Amino acid sequence: MFSRTSLLLVLALACVHSVAEAQTASKPRRDRNVLTAEEIDEASASTVYELVRSKRPRWLSVRGSSTLRTAAGTDMLGRPMIYPAEAEIAVYFDDVKRGSQETLRSISTNTVETIQYLDAASATQRFGTNHEYGAILIRRRVR
Repeated sequence: MFSRTSLLLVLALACVHSVAEAQTASKPRRDRNVLTAEEIDEASASTVYELVRSKRPRWLSVRGSSTLRTAAGTDMLGRPMIYPAEAEIAVYFDDVKRGSQETLRSISTNTVETIQYLDAASATQRFGTNHEYGAILIRRRVR
């Protein structure tokens, strides 16, 4: 059978485990698809591009094949040519499309409340076609 010391040790460990579990449960889980105002304020980045690159780099990586879309152009001799279009992640600022991920370099983190990533399906559902690589939504900070 258990000695009195063993029994007290088991009870103490059970209590410690319960306290640790309760502390973990009380912490809100971080959403991988959102950067909150708190996370933005804590970061040392000055542009949204720097912030996203350091905190959520996967948002900037293009998934899938860029050959799904094509763009027309001409070759060096002026002949018509079709080539794969550049893979772009759409960027929206207060629900207005502002361009591709390069736009993030010109937006200061001081003006931003939240940043959200939408995958291709969610972006297409919300904004329509031509969101094969997803979208980044930026909400302006209201002062």
